[in-house]
Amino acid sequence: MAEGEEPRKMLAGFGSTALGLNAQLRAMPEVQTVTRWVIGNEGASNPSVMSQPLPHCWGPALGASPTPKMSSSVGILERKGKWKGDGLRSRAASSSRRRFAEERGAEGGSAHRVLHVLGSVLPLLAAAPCLGLPVAVVGPALHAAHPLPPGSPLHPRQHIPAHWPPHVRGRSEAQAHPPDEPGRAQPAPQRPARLGLRPLAHQLPRGAPPLPRPVRQHVPQDQTRCVPVPEGEAAALQRGHLLRQAAALPAAVRGADGPRAPHNGAGARRWLSSRAPAPRVCVVGSGPAGFYTAQHLLKHHDLAQVDIYEKLPVPFGLVRFGVAPDHPEVKNVINTFTQTARSERCAYYGNVAVGRDVTVGELRQAYHAVVLSYGAEDNRILGIPGENLPGVYSARAFVGWYNGLPENRDLNPDLSCETALILGHGNVALDIARILLSPLDLLRKTDITDCSLAALACSKVKRVWLAGRRGPLQVAFTIKELREMINLPGTQPVLNPADFTGLENAVKDAPRPRKRLTELMIKTALQKPGEVAAQAAAARQWGLKFQRSPQEVLPTADGRRARGVRMALTRLEGSGESAKAIPTGDVEELECGLVLSSIGYRSLPLDPAVPFDTQRGIIPNSMGRVEGAPGLYCSGWVKRGPTGVIITTMNDSFDTAQSVLEDLQGGMLDVSVSREGFGAVGSILRSRGVRPVSFSDWEKIDAAEVVRGKAAGKPREKIVDPQEMLQLIGH
Repeated sequence: MAEGEEPRKMLAGFGSTALGLNAQLRAMPEVQTVTRWVIGNEGASNPSVMSQPLPHCWGPALGASPTPKMSSSVGILERKGKWKGDGLRSRAASSSRRRFAEERGAEGGSAHRVLHVLGSVLPLLAAAPCLGLPVAVVGPALHAAHPLPPGSPLHPRQHIPAHWPPHVRGRSEAQAHPPDEPGRAQPAPQRPARLGLRPLAHQLPRGAPPLPRPVRQHVPQDQTRCVPVPEGEAAALQRGHLLRQAAALPAAVRGADGPRAPHNGAGARRWLSSRAPAPRVCVVGSGPAGFYTAQHLLKHHDLAQVDIYEKLPVPFGLVRFGVAPDHPEVKNVINTFTQTARSERCAYYGNVAVGRDVTVGELRQAYHAVVLSYGAEDNRILGIPGENLPGVYSARAFVGWYNGLPENRDLNPDLSCETALILGHGNVALDIARILLSPLDLLRKTDITDCSLAALACSKVKRVWLAGRRGPLQVAFTIKELREMINLPGTQPVLNPADFTGLENAVKDAPRPRKRLTELMIKTALQKPGEVAAQAAAARQWGLKFQRSPQEVLPTADGRRARGVRMALTRLEGSGESAKAIPTGDVEELECGLVLSSIGYRSLPLDPAVPFDTQRGIIPNSMGRVEGAPGLYCSGWVKRGPTGVIITTMNDSFDTAQSVLEDLQGGMLDVSVSREGFGAVGSILRSRGVRPVSFSDWEKIDAAEVVRGKAAGKPREKIVDPQEMLQLIGH
């Protein structure tokens, strides 16, 4: 092993903690320019690195020393992320900072260079007690970068106890015993630390001060992997020790006012989280809105603890129960949510119905902030006669049925008719039409439930109409879903060319997505005769009907089921998205045995203590802050209404999470008062006989579904009975 290699590895072991002190010292007046060290041969090739003579003030302590290589930039000691040779590489300084350093150098600013050295060395010395490491460890680290004479008080041999093993003491004693000396066991070569990882605890001798215990321990049995730097509360304690150590430095070093918070946004967040108690945040709902809110909070606050509550045993909301089975790519977002749930600062509690098992008021007492993101669990009603006849279903219930939503597992829709009518022109309407008409061979490869697949195999539906109150320029579906329907094997699209007369000119100045969508509909309506003849042989058809508003669901003669829908013809007033449908007085009847209402979802009140706008179906809020309820927030559909796609929900949830962060930073949320979080809620749930499901429990359910699906040649076979889920995990 090369001279000084082991001490340099020891330096990496506590390098990240020294970074923490550097970040705090950066604001001190006398240590305003903390250097990035460059150990190795980078100085000759990197124009941003300048070699400066070692200041004479270090002579008494360090003695004569080779010229150290120092970056000219102003910044904190920072890793680039890779080890090369023996050195720790740093990023090149920016040109503006380089010019600043050159100007200071041209002025002969030796004091400036002294501060560079102070900014690098003092944090290492100050960090030693916080890490449980004596100067015996810091000494070799400094000696590796700046070799010291044997008589120097900081020389590693002046402090290392004799009973420490050679691979910790360094090479001084080992040199007296050559590696090839018979009978002397040589220490196994140690893997260099990565990304600021510290050395393993077993490398220190018995009786040495222990290293701080990390929150995570990913150490295999063979003990060959490095232990991650402490995170979460342990890291906060460590940073607190560093701040106190910095405050104990001489006033000439730390400045009269002590450490100050950094001015940049990211640094301010780190400063805030290092000095304040850990805020506890509760998120109600584990769909996209809930997980995106939690993700943003965890990413932008170093100490935030987030607990996610879900009324079902399984997570992910509409990603699991709303996305069509033949759209697996949309469900890939579950991978991101899984990483969030596995965070040490995040916990998932399924099988807990907020409002029934625990009230929102009880959650607010247990957490500093509560975010409601429980989505829209109801559907908008038609409000017309015959709506409750057998054969009439909401789109939400039908989608939940084929996606395995427990509450809809017994829907058993009657598919014995040949014609189905879907009321609505959105993506959900096209999803339902596609599932009704798709060849079974395509559906068998998806995660559609077995009972749904069996029912669709017996379906007699051959035609599906999609009717809307307004025209082609107001449809809510997107071009991707329309193209899938047009290209669906074994089906023929039926669009009336008269519905698109004059629209070519109307969409010239429209936004590009709307223009492309309209052009595709026009192209489909004006197909060439040869293409129409080829599609005439198709066994199934689908079509779009515009400017028709449902007035009544017509019953059969015996009144036992639906036989059709009476539709009012409409005309449009206005243009674009704001156009309104006005009845013309004319009506028509459309024969159908299956009616599916896809006119939107609707949120419901969760708790009497939470304000709710029944007219709009949302929680009244301002930027996610619930009106009249400090510390209470909302995100997703319950915040803005059931519109948009997953990316829309993501941005909306990030906005709410940012409001929480701003309130934490601004002091609107009092985190000085400790909250118990799930410690308090768990006691309430136990007293009421509620047993939560953890994320590891969900992973057992997930594994069982995947195994069942693999046996059937599909991605998974969803378990639709909550009791079966609970039995599977031993509840």
